[in-house]
This record gives sequence, C-alpha cells and structure tokens, in this order.
Amino acid sequence: MEPADLLSRHGIDPGGLEAAAAPPARRETLARVQAAPPRACVVCGDQAATARAVPFPGVGSR
Repeated sequence: MEPADLLSRHGIDPGGLEAAAAPPARRETLARVQAAPPRACVVCGDQAATARAVPFPGVGSR
C-alpha cells in the first residue's frame, strides 16, 4: 500500500504531519541504521531501523 493510500484510508491529512527532517550525511545514515535499539514503526508497531520520507504535493516531504 502506498503511503498516500494509507493516510487516506485512516483519514489523515498529510499537511497535519510534521515535516520530514533534512536527510543526514551518508555516514550518519549508517550509524542510525546500526544503532540499538530500533524504533517502533508508526504503522505496524514492529521494530524498525529506518524510516521513509514521502513527498506530498502541496505540503512537501512528511
């Protein structure tokens, strides 16, 4: 399921979400992925080491 479809299904306006942070430097990305403990996925609650910023028309990346 695409992020826009997921938000629509749950009645969430992308404009109400916090803007995505600027991407980190490549070395910082690797350190974050390898850092413990992983964070909980905001969709399913399972442990996740990465996140995805999704661009939405009119409101930018979320």
